[in-house]
Amino acid sequence: MKRVLFTTVLVLMLALAAGVAAQDEPVNVAAPPNFAAIFLEAGFPLDPYLVRVESSGTVDASTVQEGCVGVLPEAPDVLVNWTGTADQLSFFVYSDVDPTLLVVTPSGEILCNDDYSLDTLNPVITIASPEEGPYAVFVGSFSPDQRAYGWLGVTQLTAEGLDLARADLSPMLALRPRPVIQAEVRRSLDELLSNVRPVFGEALLDAGFGAHTAAVTGAGTESAFSFALDEASCSGFINLIPSYRFTLAADTPALAVLFNGESDATLVVRRPDGTFVCNNNAAEGNLNPALLLENVLAGDYTVWVGTVNPNAVALGNLVISEDSAAQPDVLSVGQ
Repeated sequence: MKRVLFTTVLVLMLALAAGVAAQDEPVNVAAPPNFAAIFLEAGFPLDPYLVRVESSGTVDASTVQEGCVGVLPEAPDVLVNWTGTADQLSFFVYSDVDPTLLVVTPSGEILCNDDYSLDTLNPVITIASPEEGPYAVFVGSFSPDQRAYGWLGVTQLTAEGLDLARADLSPMLALRPRPVIQAEVRRSLDELLSNVRPVFGEALLDAGFGAHTAAVTGAGTESAFSFALDEASCSGFINLIPSYRFTLAADTPALAVLFNGESDATLVVRRPDGTFVCNNNAAEGNLNPALLLENVLAGDYTVWVGTVNPNAVALGNLVISEDSAAQPDVLSVGQ
């Protein structure tokens, strides 16, 4: 059965190609259709016959036929083989964007439409006394950067073209919804309990302390990105209660804050002036995080150690170092 259908479609495409062989067309009417090859006989019961299309293309319709607009695919979206006699045959598109329509008849005539009237963006093409044979149907869009989502309809009903263009198929057909960009809801920094006693302790670091290490377990269920952390676009998950706090007794030119963990972690630091910095990976190929703070002022530094995966924990050590070149151990992907 599949072999017979393929052979029939191939014959239809060759017949249609023969009808336009004298033209150097930028579209290929003989190419296999993108969505469907259908066979309709005059008086077909399922009227209008509908085919779902999600079409796009790069072919300028005006290069196919002068006066046509929009962009089309190179291959037809639907191949309609028509048999029998009827007063008219109409092709229309129902879409929530601005579609265009181009039809190549069996004899090679090229017909196109963009907006059927000033009242609609949907196109309609009506052919009186349609000849038998294959019709190559191309569904395009008015804008090059837009796909034509919707339904191609084929009907022999004698409805006015405007009625077809205005057809409301929504009661029985669900169109692909347009994506709606939702504003990112940012949470208040007050939710981060910066003044609460940290889970893994506190330390006072005098001038010249060198390096300080504390055992810390990274974990969290709150998205770090959901907080408006000033200059930082943070990723991963943290807890509202901080992991650690250290107090610098004196200013220092630079300070490295890093985490040596057993799994992928994220690091967030609140400086004494209330601003935040964060890091996920110290370098390409190293999942351990690190921050370099410059022109560091004395005061309290609150630290959150979290994880990239909200269901994971990261065992490890938090390191604060006066060595600006200090780097965390390398934690590779897969470790």
